[in-house]
Amino acid sequence: MELASLLSSSDRDSAGRMSNKNVRNKDEDVFVSPSPSPICFDHLRPNKFPRDVQSAYELALRSDVESLTDDKCVLYEDRLQDEINGFGEPYFKWIDKSYKLKREYTGIASHRLNPLYRYTFERHTKPSFLFKCWFTNEDVESDMGTFLEACWSCHAIQKESCFHCNSRNSLRWSGGFGSSWQDLVCVECRCMYELKTKASMEKIESTYYHNNLNSGSFHAYCQIERARRVDDPNGHRHKVNSGGRPKMFLVLLPRTFTINRKRQKVHPVFIAEIDTIIPKLSETNFNPDKEKVSFKSRTTMNLRSKTKWFDLPFSGEDVDLPATKKKIYIECFGQEVFNACGGAGGGDEGASSGGRGRRYDERLDNQYHQHQHQHQHPHPHQN
Repeated sequence: MELASLLSSSDRDSAGRMSNKNVRNKDEDVFVSPSPSPICFDHLRPNKFPRDVQSAYELALRSDVESLTDDKCVLYEDRLQDEINGFGEPYFKWIDKSYKLKREYTGIASHRLNPLYRYTFERHTKPSFLFKCWFTNEDVESDMGTFLEACWSCHAIQKESCFHCNSRNSLRWSGGFGSSWQDLVCVECRCMYELKTKASMEKIESTYYHNNLNSGSFHAYCQIERARRVDDPNGHRHKVNSGGRPKMFLVLLPRTFTINRKRQKVHPVFIAEIDTIIPKLSETNFNPDKEKVSFKSRTTMNLRSKTKWFDLPFSGEDVDLPATKKKIYIECFGQEVFNACGGAGGGDEGASSGGRGRRYDERLDNQYHQHQHQHQHPHPHQN
């Protein structure tokens, strides 16, 4: 099965519809888009998505490789990482709309908080970038997030109805990494589903409580929104799901499984309509060598629409995530490139060290027992 037949054609823009190519103004380095057409996913009606999780995960990895562009092959380091342990932005907005310094940053000199000083960037080739992301700087949570997205897509496409229109056999995968806001789409009502995985149910509850979620490309959202306005030209500009426009949903899925009433291991899937999407700066915006500015986004949900969609069965399939990544990497770049990047010395043995070679079900089983232990035996200093 060819990946090109599963991904959107190059003649289709990020809203899934046929369109003319964007015209580039070379002097100003901007894009002038033609008049948008209504959103249409008819090109996805033939369902060619794999029926087994292993093949679905491989497809997701190939999609990551195919959609990665040279300007994205940049890694950054945070000079404050060891001091603040991943707390990200130093300031938070207070009730009176003023900004306060987070307590984790207390005592750090103000010039060190300057993002132009704080972050350093290193450009890589595509093979080098992916090798570092997949093997050298392996992120177990990211691995499980990608794998769970493949599991969710595989299950929903085969077993679930569209949440909005209740049509059967209408959900389709829309291309993974290269298709922001459209992890799954419905070919009948044209609604779009964006999936985000969280570490646990507690993290999902916190996300709904704060209702402020870091999300994908703001540029991709703007392209989709322009097309959605064609469907409802009189709709409100700032409300994503106003009028008769195709709906956009945010789906939250815990990476740690839970036990349901039937004593089954499941990942409960929660869903809510997207309310507003605004641009957000990210670390990469402070790269002085970046040729053009691109924004991430921040999403709020319509909490009145929040509900549980379905239970995703825990996958007991024997899927070795590191071995699958190695297979796809060598398939895309070759054994010689893999060895040159350090794979010859790391290979399967290197991937197995530190628990990296453990299979998906073993990793999540350990996570579940650690999670249960923390709740049954809380730290004595915890409230």
